Amino acid sequence: MECFFYKYKNNTDFFYDNQNAHWLLKDGFIRSETHLYPYTMDWEIDITHSDEIKELLIRCTPIIGNILGFGKLYSLWSTRDPEDRYKDILFHTLSGVLETLGLGVVALILKITLTMAFYFLEFLEFLIHTLVSLILPNSQSPKRFSFL
Repeated sequence: MECFFYKYKNNTDFFYDNQNAHWLLKDGFIRSETHLYPYTMDWEIDITHSDEIKELLIRCTPIIGNILGFGKLYSLWSTRDPEDRYKDILFHTLSGVLETLGLGVVALILKITLTMAFYFLEFLEFLIHTLVSLILPNSQSPKRFSFL
């Protein structure tokens, strides 16, 4: 039996060879025809999109989450593309393994923690910038938090 590790040389080969895969397995794929999706698409939660919240909750369900996690691992490790970043591979592998093992809730908690830390650090950056702008009035305003 042929091993699925590094079966494809690039994303295009993977994309066209898996056109007839089951839809549930394909929903777990994290590759497009041209590239590997960045880890931020999976690990930074955008609470303004209800579809993203639904997908996160579906990945926590036992059987469906296992299939989606396996699809993620299959699409990640079956293709060797030189443009893939190690950071993307690491985070996608971590979430794929947790989902495949039925630990989607643990992956969800890690994703929520990472997102909260990201927004906390951005807000902290805004506060520091505001304090500096009080001391130095000619400094530029921050782009993200411009509501104050």
